[in-house]
Amino acid sequence: MQVFLLTKVRDVLFLAYVRTQIAQVRITLENKSKADLLILLAINKNILDHINERMKSVYKVIFTFSDGREEEDDEIFETEEEANDYGLESCGNIVVGREILHMSNPGDYPLEDTDVDFYVVEVEG
Repeated sequence: MQVFLLTKVRDVLFLAYVRTQIAQVRITLENKSKADLLILLAINKNILDHINERMKSVYKVIFTFSDGREEEDDEIFETEEEANDYGLESCGNIVVGREILHMSNPGDYPLEDTDVDFYVVEVEG
């Protein structure tokens, strides 16, 4: 969650920087040639494309257990497919991990019939 919050703060600071740059461009537009204006327009388009890329949605995995618990994983994925693949792999790892712990010391780690499943949620990046 901390990485997610730091990303948001960085995006806010970047937007403030962009606004400052746009304000400076407006001041100097009066003295620019047509070629200079086209270059400034291209630069602004690149900045806006970068902002749109940073603000697109990302995906997270939430695990659900048969006892009613839900755990949100900290990993962030760019595509829903990546998140889905991660969820499938992690569910398998949880089951195998329980079996290994039970085999190593059945008294301390009873083999529980706790099922694990997951779902993917979309969050703003």
